[in-house]
Amino acid sequence: MKRIILSIPFLLVLSLACGVASDAADVPQVATIVAATMSVQSDAPSGAESPPSNSPDTEELPPEITSEVTGLRVAYVRDGNVWLWEEGIGSRQLTNYGSASNVKISDDGALIAFSQQKELWAVAASGGAPIQLVNQAYLASVPHSSDYTGTPHLDTYEFIPGTHALFFDLFMETESYPFPYGGLHYVDANASAPRQVLQDGQSGVRYYSPNKEWVALSQPNHIALMRVDGSNYQVVYDFEPILTYSEWSFHPEVVWMSSSDGFYLALPAPDFLGDPNGLGRFLYIGLDGRFAQLANFQAGPIWTSTPQISPDGTKVLYIKEVGDGREIHIVEASTLDTLFISSPNANVGLLGWADTDHFGFWYGDIDKPWYASLSGHSQQDLTDIYPTSNYPIHWLADGRLLFKSNNELRLSAPGGPSIVVETSLLSSDFDVAE
Repeated sequence: MKRIILSIPFLLVLSLACGVASDAADVPQVATIVAATMSVQSDAPSGAESPPSNSPDTEELPPEITSEVTGLRVAYVRDGNVWLWEEGIGSRQLTNYGSASNVKISDDGALIAFSQQKELWAVAASGGAPIQLVNQAYLASVPHSSDYTGTPHLDTYEFIPGTHALFFDLFMETESYPFPYGGLHYVDANASAPRQVLQDGQSGVRYYSPNKEWVALSQPNHIALMRVDGSNYQVVYDFEPILTYSEWSFHPEVVWMSSSDGFYLALPAPDFLGDPNGLGRFLYIGLDGRFAQLANFQAGPIWTSTPQISPDGTKVLYIKEVGDGREIHIVEASTLDTLFISSPNANVGLLGWADTDHFGFWYGDIDKPWYASLSGHSQQDLTDIYPTSNYPIHWLADGRLLFKSNNELRLSAPGGPSIVVETSLLSSDFDVAE
């Protein structure tokens, strides 16, 4: 990758033209107000034990198990058991032991991983007895550099794209807050026992490249890369941690280029309370660690909203604080900054990108979502039934969305009628294979 060195004088012109609506039905149209800015720079083995008597029975999972997805599959937890809903078929129960949580479904829809009694299990979508992937003996055997002692727990885990293997990491309860420890671990549901692939302090929030060869690991102060087999670990970009003024740490989102040659980051200013006018950075990072700053943006505090990069990496959606009010902005890699909508108070927020031209937002009422088109300069009701606030909307590749409304899991196209997938979903514990 060539080193990019450009310099364009910074220019920022803001003029607010959006009226304030008394009802969400009066949401004003998009207003484009800025073209300006920026500089681009470059710098350089575990023992096995019998499961407890109240754990699921286990069996070997045949390595050849496959189940190609021919339609949408949704894995979810109901009354502590794993269920699977298939479009055009309906729902069926896969486990019956009453303490499952945190379901994850493989890309091919064949396997569903879940937590059970602090252990990691999997069940085939076609049914049968669950298998134990990671037991408590393994968790207790993991070496770590921390002085904390206590009961280890599974933290995050997910299927590696295109495989039946999972990465997982751990945390330990302390007197004050959960403490991550023990690095990153790998287990193949079809073959191997779990093993450690990264050391203490090296794991992070994981983002997989489109070619399924690389993993970006987002940490509070840097982005690291490694191959999906755990090799070639390297820190490729360091940054100043973003202060949250709390015990949780901010891990920036990574959006890969379609070519898998690099990725994009949106870093807010490091200290909003100390410098409310500080500028965030929209960045491109190459696999070789070279980077280019694409644009600046002035986002509000991350405890109210985090900047969100479009799926193609060309723009960033963010919230800006203006006096007592808030604005939704879109800044592009070209440095064009567009004011989408403004509110005289805090009654506006983001629901995320649906695709590179559409995103969800709320205005006036957090339970009344809207759907915006950038190219069409328009917005409409997102769905016929309002989602439950504080639960995420899951955008599907075909443009539809899954969302939770009260205790129902629903599926709809934007603006169209929704159908009920599940009537008794007490949490947002579900995952999707398309």
